[in-house]
Formats: sequence, C-alpha cells, structure tokens
Amino acid sequence: MKRIIGVIFILLCLIPFKIFAASKVKVYVFEAGGCPFCEDQKEYLKKLDGYNTKFEVIAKELYVDHETWQEGKDYKLGKTVAEAFYDAGFSNADYNSTPFVVISDLYASSTYNDTLEEIINSAYNLGDKDVVGCYAKGNTSCGLKENLSLDSDTSLKSLVVSVGELNPTFNKEINDYKIEVRGNIEEVNVNAECNGINCRVEGTGLKKLVEGNNEIVIKVTAENGEEEYYRINIYREENYYKHLYIGVAGALVIIITTLIGLIWSIVKKNKNN
Repeated sequence: MKRIIGVIFILLCLIPFKIFAASKVKVYVFEAGGCPFCEDQKEYLKKLDGYNTKFEVIAKELYVDHETWQEGKDYKLGKTVAEAFYDAGFSNADYNSTPFVVISDLYASSTYNDTLEEIINSAYNLGDKDVVGCYAKGNTSCGLKENLSLDSDTSLKSLVVSVGELNPTFNKEINDYKIEVRGNIEEVNVNAECNGINCRVEGTGLKKLVEGNNEIVIKVTAENGEEEYYRINIYREENYYKHLYIGVAGALVIIITTLIGLIWSIVKKNKNN
C-alpha cells in the first residue's frame, strides 16, 4: 500500500505545473449602454497582454443607456458591490457613474483607467477573489478588507509651466496657483509628475491661451482610484503688439492707396497734355 501511495505521489509531482496554474481573473465592467468611456475601457482591457489567458472581461448592465440612466438588469448587483467596496475604503466605487470596474478584492472604481495591468497581474498571482461573483450568489458578506493594499498617494512630485513663474512656488500640499504672462504669449506647455505608485496625471501638455484668465486643471489619480486636482490660473495680458500690427497695417494701406492715387493723377495729367 505504501508503495502505491509513493508511486501516486511521484506521478503527481511529474504532472506539468500548468495544470495547477491560477484561474483567469474576472474583470467586471459595469456599464451604461452607449457610454463611450465604457467602450474605451473594454477596448483598453482587451489589448493588454494576458487577455483571455490570464483574465477575462465581463460586461454588466448597470444602466440601459447613458442618457436616461434607466436601471439595467445588473443594477442591484452593481449597487451592492459598489457600496460594499466604498465601505471598505474604496472611495471611487460609485454605482452612479460608469464605467464601474471591479477586479478581485483589489480594485473598484467608477472612472476610466489605463493603468490596470499591474492590478490584474496581482489578482492573477494572488488568486482571484471574485467579489462580484460572491455577491451575485446572494451573499451579504464577501470578505472585503480595508483598502490598504493599493497606493493612495494623489500628490504631485513636480509641476512646471514653460513660461512664467508659479505663485506660490510649487508645493505638493498646495493645489491652486497663479501665473501672469505677456500678451504676446499665445501658448504654454504644462508638465507634471505624480508621487504615487502607478499613479496617473491628466491635463498636461500644450495649452492655448486667450487674453485674460485661463484655468488649467491637473487631475491626479492614485493606484487605488482616489483623485486630487491641482489648478493653475494663467492670466494673459492684452496683446498690445496686436494693436500695433493692426495700426501699422492700416497706415501702410493708406500710404499705398495714396501713392496709387497720385501716380494715377500724374499719368492722367500727362495723357491730357
């Protein structure tokens, strides 16, 4: 008998490891019909390495469409899941907006996110807890823990504008800034870098300026989905050069018109003589 058990043990050890590989992670996208950001979120997920091997995307109808916001067939489930995650500290878990994305017990957020690959890999390596599936079975508690595993840093590491100086000087604890630029400055380039792990910055790049105040909003999204906003109010002075150019152009038109008139008069007078 012992020999038989030993043989079975050896055979089990020889079975390829892939048989015991982790099951695919279920990435749930609660959506509203016709929601463009929902479609973008699903397309982003389907382009990641591991799609249909490490993870699968499961769409849920939170709302029938994104115009009337009529409750969809998965509304109650989405609401239950969002409230459970929110109570666990996932502050961006909200069933009132879409796409609402849930990954295992690691991620739940109602905003488009293009930095989900590492979270999916973590869920795959740790084993998918499938919180949504748990609540879908009618359970009232699915073992959610307080959201401490994902980074929550929403601060900026740097904020630089190509023209002018920030007032006050940049400090990650300060969210509002002012800059004054001359009237001939028509655009500025805004660069920012965030502090957190897998954080994301939106609102940077080349910005066109109109005369007067221009508000630029920088959005920082932490790994756990929390958000923070920084604002720069850039005041562009009136462009006096523009008026100078117009004045010079007008004067040239008058001079040229006068010269043409004089030449025409001289030519006409010579013909008459």
